[in-house]
Amino acid sequence: MTVAVDRAASSPASTLPSRWRRVPLAVGVPLLVVVLAGSVVAAVMIGPVPIPASTVLQSIASHLGLGTSTAEPRLDGIAWDLRLPRVLTAAVCGMGLAGVGAVMQGVTRNPLADPYLLGLSSGASLGAVAVVALGIGAVGSPTLAIGAFIGATVAFAVVLAIASTGGRLPPVRTILAGVAIGELCAAATAFVTVSATDAQATRSLLVWLLGGFAGADWAGFVLSAVILALFAVVICWYTRTLDALALGDDTAQTLGIDVHRSRRRLLI
Repeated sequence: MTVAVDRAASSPASTLPSRWRRVPLAVGVPLLVVVLAGSVVAAVMIGPVPIPASTVLQSIASHLGLGTSTAEPRLDGIAWDLRLPRVLTAAVCGMGLAGVGAVMQGVTRNPLADPYLLGLSSGASLGAVAVVALGIGAVGSPTLAIGAFIGATVAFAVVLAIASTGGRLPPVRTILAGVAIGELCAAATAFVTVSATDAQATRSLLVWLLGGFAGADWAGFVLSAVILALFAVVICWYTRTLDALALGDDTAQTLGIDVHRSRRRLLI
């Protein structure tokens, strides 16, 4: 019985429905990479100025030193300098959210868990609104991003403080604490926004809170990709731990895993 459980915990495929086990990993991953590459090219093609797929591929190849592009300089600039950084940054952010969502589902043993379950997004919004309301920074300034990061960190620390009991971090208690803090921060954000006297600043702040990739450039993409790569290394290190946690705390402890310490580290 112990051997069977150990094999189940060490195999990521063991947690998948039977219909998905038919697709080998060596086939599924390359297939998804091809689909991602095709969606990136398609997204660069679409816009007020349509760009043919051949022009997009030539532009990418020429800038990577893999050939010479015969595309019109205007189209080449739109494809490489404007659209491609935005599309790639959006793809990287989507990968990050998908990874965080998978971790949250494994840690909380809840298939409906998402990256915003612990109230970090609401905490970040409150931090950004507070910066503008206090006159410390304006929309688009680095101070606003710093305020959002501090708000998310404080919200997360409060969630951990509320959820922790006797050195343990129960999944249900963590979820409830995250939902409560998230709703509290969202209410505070709405109150500060409605109470603001500068209508233009408030409108700009609301647009900023909705998010977007209009200002994404190559520097932002590289930074996002580096962060995602570091995150991926950490998560790959904890894959077996996540598989064991998905089987339940008792089973994970039987396999020699410090459940509460691992859960805290993964949440952080």
